[in-house]
Amino acid sequence: MQHIDRIIRSKNVFTAQDGIDTARELAIAIAGDRIVAVGAPDDVIAAAPAATSVIDYGEQFVCPGFHDAHLHFFHTSVGSSPYMLMDMGTSEAALVQHVLEFSQDLPDDAWVVTQGWRDYRWDPPEHPTKASLDAAFPDRPCVMYSG
Repeated sequence: MQHIDRIIRSKNVFTAQDGIDTARELAIAIAGDRIVAVGAPDDVIAAAPAATSVIDYGEQFVCPGFHDAHLHFFHTSVGSSPYMLMDMGTSEAALVQHVLEFSQDLPDDAWVVTQGWRDYRWDPPEHPTKASLDAAFPDRPCVMYSG
């Protein structure tokens, strides 16, 4: 039986395995600083010594990989979503108008999310304010970030 220090399990593990684009229920066996097995939780746990620590993350998202301190995780993970608008805009007013148009195709309860504004490229190059979003979306959550 192989030495395993700990097992991590979750119902939402994303592996980036070819042909599998969704998170699924898996367990990850770790020995030292290496992943030594990934598979069905019952199989991975059964292959480990009985005293092996099992950390159950429940429904939390687990994504093994290399991560550094500079990571655009949020907009990378939702950037291809039909619920997010990627737009630099030409002015605050023009961007808010485009976001209003974009929001018409969203479900009524969906947040309105947009990323990519660059106020230094706007005419005039002024920082946006929350006033324009509050006026356009008085009763709906909306976030616009430059990231």
